Amino acid sequence: SCQYEDIDGKKSTIKFKLPNIDSEGCVVIDGVKQAVRKQRAPLPIVKIAADTVALTSNYNKARVKRCNNVAHSFIAYVHRLFTDKTKTNVSITYGNELVNLPLSYEYTSLALKYAYVRFTGRDNSQYV
Repeated sequence: SCQYEDIDGKKSTIKFKLPNIDSEGCVVIDGVKQAVRKQRAPLPIVKIAADTVALTSNYNKARVKRCNNVAHSFIAYVHRLFTDKTKTNVSITYGNELVNLPLSYEYTSLALKYAYVRFTGRDNSQYV
């Protein structure tokens, strides 16, 4: 049995019977022995492509795809910012560093393009 309390504070009890499943995975229902089969259920989040993720819930399915346009690219924006000398005092060293840590997409995409990024302050101090 299971007891629950509603919003008004009224307590109710529900009685139900759970079937006894034996070691072979069978259950007896109304005197008839029946096999219990596992149901197939999709995983809630599945990466199906390099830029696509499938999201599944009890109500619907959805696919989320990352936009690869240069107009919406974070790495292209940062590169334009670094190379424009009128906006920043930055010296960059290009590289190709593969990061095998669970870090954000932005950080790993910057690590794939740049080895070092040095900022020069107003007092000519260097920040790496």
